Amino acid sequence: MIRQKASYKWMILFIATLSQACATFVTYGIGPLAAFWQRLYDLSQFQTGLLVSAVQIGPIFSMLLFGNWMDQYGERWLVGGGSILLGISMLFAYSADHYLYLTGVLLAAGVWYGTAQPGGSKAVVKWFPSHHRGLAMGIRQTGIPIGGAVASAALPLLFHQYGWHGAVLVQAAAAIGGGLLFFVFYREQSSSSEKKETFTLRQKIKRISQDKTLYPLFFVGVSMISLQMIIVAHFMSYLTKAIKMDFASAGTLLSITLLG
Repeated sequence: MIRQKASYKWMILFIATLSQACATFVTYGIGPLAAFWQRLYDLSQFQTGLLVSAVQIGPIFSMLLFGNWMDQYGERWLVGGGSILLGISMLFAYSADHYLYLTGVLLAAGVWYGTAQPGGSKAVVKWFPSHHRGLAMGIRQTGIPIGGAVASAALPLLFHQYGWHGAVLVQAAAAIGGGLLFFVFYREQSSSSEKKETFTLRQKIKRISQDKTLYPLFFVGVSMISLQMIIVAHFMSYLTKAIKMDFASAGTLLSITLLG
């Protein structure tokens, strides 16, 4: 039984990584799609960047709530359901014919992406002992650039074959598939050292905010992700507009950047 648990935790890591990649295929894939929409609808650089920002702003409003609920109810239903609802939200973008409507859809889709990050991290913390946890967390985090790299390489090809509507459908299918995968194969693992939920969300935020050792991590994370999202939002647009590069080549360069 112990040996089965020891081997199954690596299956859990694979599921968490793949589910994260499927969700990021949607959110980071908005970068390439924004470059298409800019060309099709003659959007300004500000409007183009705002489309990418919209899907990234969503998790700000949901991560705290979803993370708190995972402490109480576990991550299986929240991560799996969140990924499925992310895909369903993207289906509404299929019929988008107005910039503001599209921005609103992406904002709503981003809210459901807020389940992926805390859920996958909590799964690693639950299933892996401290001497393997850093490696496991590093592997799981690769799901983010992998999902973005695949989206950057694949979506330009899908765009040329089926138009942006076809690309959006593939994004929705990937998110729904990742959610179903997490539903079917993930198993809750309760830690023997984990205490019963005794704090409210407000109390948790207060206790965490008082831990000043976390501040450097927060500010370094903000600066690094800011640079990363600038690249995701504007790199393809720059290559296609300023250098007149075709979408497929620009997507390949962005994919290589994310793989690095």
